[in-house]
Formats: sequence, C-alpha cells, structure tokens
Amino acid sequence: MGGRMKVKVVLVAGGGSGLGRSAAVRLAGAGARVVVGDLSGPGVDGTLAEIREVGGEGVGAVFDISDDSSCAELVTVATKAYGAIHGLFNVAADTSQQTLGRDINVVTVPLEVWRRSLEVNLTGYFLMARHTIPALLESGGGAIVNTISGSSSTATPTASPTGPPSRAFSR
Repeated sequence: MGGRMKVKVVLVAGGGSGLGRSAAVRLAGAGARVVVGDLSGPGVDGTLAEIREVGGEGVGAVFDISDDSSCAELVTVATKAYGAIHGLFNVAADTSQQTLGRDINVVTVPLEVWRRSLEVNLTGYFLMARHTIPALLESGGGAIVNTISGSSSTATPTASPTGPPSRAFSR
C-alpha cells in the first residue's frame, strides 16, 4: 500500500457508518493511518475491519462529539497511537430515532431536538477543532474538513430548521 497519504494520520469523527466510514476506508486505502471515532462501538469495529481489508492501519474509540472530555480523549487516542495528527474530518451527525425526522418544521420542532442538533452539528465540530488544532500545529500543520447536511443551505418547507446552525462551519 502506498499513496500520498502514507505518512499522514487522519482522525475521522463520525467514522462508524455512512460517509464517515467510506472516507476512513478510502483514506486508509491511500496509505493514511486512520483514527475512527463514533458513538457506536460496533460501527467503529466495522470501519476498522474494512480498513484492514484494504490493507490499511487504524485505531478507534467510542466517543460523543457533543462532550468536551470525550473529544479531548479521542485526540489523545490518536496522538498516543501515532504521535501526530495531520487531518481531521468532522462528519458526525445524530441520526437516532430521538432526533431524525423530528426537526422538519421550525414551528413544531421540540426544543430538546433543536438543542441536540446544535450540540452535535455546531458545538461538537467546534470541540473537535479546539482539541485537534494543537496536535495539527505540533505535526507541522494539516487540514480540517467539516461535512454538514445539505439542508444547511436549502430552504424548502420540509428542510430541517437545524441545518442553518451548521452553516457556521461551512463558510
């Protein structure tokens, strides 16, 4: 395995499924050492298995992007495992039954759903950046990529009102 990512360490926050899993596996296939963080332990394990299938290297941890100490610990896992971080890919989202589809209408969205969306989509991305930036700087620099829902820039009667707060990281 080779590629331009061979000596890079990339942390994928929300790498247990979907786009996060796909990105983690692709990064590993390009040679990056990948640190997978997700709220789902089985999701982390599944992503690490796919990373190994492509001949990649990775470690993982269960974490909650909305929790400051959990974000700090994920960065510690990365630096202890590999001594550096060169990239952060924030892609975590709350797709639980408690929130998914309950944020369709700004008039009726339950306040706890609104708050949870802000904790994950805005505060969580901020927390990951806050804890990762010192490691990026110590490693000589790197990149942070934040991926958010397309609803952050869509105005339709059925678009999520929790999307716009995510725009804070998209501009």
